[in-house]
Amino acid sequence: MDKTTTGDAVKMKDLLQCKSLENAEIIIQPTDLNAPVTGINILEATDIEKWAKPGMVILSSYFALHSHTRSEMQIFFEKLKQLSIPCLIIKVDRLINEIPNDFKEFCCSYEIPLIRIGGDAKYEDIIVEVLSIILGNREKQLALYYKVSKISSEMTLEMLNNREILNRFKTFLGFDLTLKGKDKRKAITTNEQYLNLVVGDNLEFFHSEYMTFGYKHYQCQAGRASANTSPSVVLVEFSSSEDSIETLAIHETKEHKVDENDIVVIENLIRCLQLNQLREFSGKQKLLLNKNTLVNDLLRGMITDPAEFEAVCANLGIAPNGMCQVLTIIYTNSNKEDEISLYDVKNQFRLELNRFREQMVYYVTPRYDQYILSYQKDERVSFDTNKIKNTLGRKIGGEKFAGTIHYFGGISDFFPVKEIASAGSQSMAVADFLAQNYASDTVMEYRNLGLFKLFLGKDAARINEIVPEELIHIKIESPELFTTLVSYMKNNRNFTLTAEQLFLHPKTVKYRINKIVHDYNLDLNNMYFVTLVQAAIEVMEFQDAHRFE
Repeated sequence: MDKTTTGDAVKMKDLLQCKSLENAEIIIQPTDLNAPVTGINILEATDIEKWAKPGMVILSSYFALHSHTRSEMQIFFEKLKQLSIPCLIIKVDRLINEIPNDFKEFCCSYEIPLIRIGGDAKYEDIIVEVLSIILGNREKQLALYYKVSKISSEMTLEMLNNREILNRFKTFLGFDLTLKGKDKRKAITTNEQYLNLVVGDNLEFFHSEYMTFGYKHYQCQAGRASANTSPSVVLVEFSSSEDSIETLAIHETKEHKVDENDIVVIENLIRCLQLNQLREFSGKQKLLLNKNTLVNDLLRGMITDPAEFEAVCANLGIAPNGMCQVLTIIYTNSNKEDEISLYDVKNQFRLELNRFREQMVYYVTPRYDQYILSYQKDERVSFDTNKIKNTLGRKIGGEKFAGTIHYFGGISDFFPVKEIASAGSQSMAVADFLAQNYASDTVMEYRNLGLFKLFLGKDAARINEIVPEELIHIKIESPELFTTLVSYMKNNRNFTLTAEQLFLHPKTVKYRINKIVHDYNLDLNNMYFVTLVQAAIEVMEFQDAHRFE
């Protein structure tokens, strides 16, 4: 692939070679002969910010300037500088015989080249010649653009990867290229010595109408070996399909600098990379969607054929004859404003879990996520409850949410992989029970639920239905009596042990218990009722635990 000669963009040095300006006099010499010339226009009013464009040459007979004060003239020149006007051409022998000295001083002060033409020079000759050069150059650049676009399309059809794309464009551009993301992926380069290139001072860079991305120009930091061969680099940031930022580095050499024709090629290169990123991302999303569906089918017990079950397990990296444990995390109180932030938190949490166990597979929904931890029968692994709570708390605390996000996690017992649906149901039941009845963010294992196992499942009675109203009244009306009752029941209705625990006299404890029995009509000699009270106290303490701040 070979880049055809198209000629550089029109510059000041090209303007000075125009035949229509052969009798012109250069009053203020240009400091940069490579300054771009993008157009030419006649000055009819000094509101150039409304119609002039960067790189536009200005023609004038001084008609729009003759009545300007010095302060107004200064404002005019500041506009010229801001717009990067490359040159002023003033016609004399019509309205003025000579260009005023203060105007020359302004041109010199603001480093704007000044050309004097006589009364016999024709505007139309100058305009036609300059525009002919510009249009001819643009025609060549347009041809280059279509040629590169065609090549980019061919690369896309060839399904090249990013490294192959960079190598093709290196041949076309003549520059070494490096692609680097802000994540931890290794950079891709056409020259390994540029992998550790460190940029130094910011350098000026020209503007081109073909630029649609942000271009930055840097000196390469001295002392680096690569800086000897690449004294400067052009960096272009662009968004990839994964909502992350990629940076393309174009490594200049002492002999070869990026010009406007290169910009046309670089723009096509970036779009080619973006299209390739999109293709790769779409492929990954399709694989993730298929994987998500397979995990869901396993957890719901929808795969009953033994051969199909083994095939799905093999696809997911699960040993079909091994053991498994399922974690379900339910998220509550999220709203539409928090969907993106919560998605990021869940994604970061999955990455943390994958570090803990590489073979982790998961099923993702907007409201809850389920994770399967599988292992061979001779292995000993399980979910770490404290690590899960600490990680989730840290990730949620590190994001800005419009509302308050809470999480409730349920961890199943250990099941054979063939009974993975039972593990999934049990884990979901625990998480759902906690979301309905627990007061704080938490993660709990099924084996540690105690009597609360009785209340799992959608058909079970709600937990607070077993709490007698009398206990609620005691707790509200007389917290002191309630504290005594709780200690009394936990000490197997022993007055002495209760007194020691509460630092009271046994007679005081006995008085309080008798008062509870009398005032609230509690029969603490009935073993059935005593069992009910003990269970109710556990429920009340469970609901009071770790209240939200």
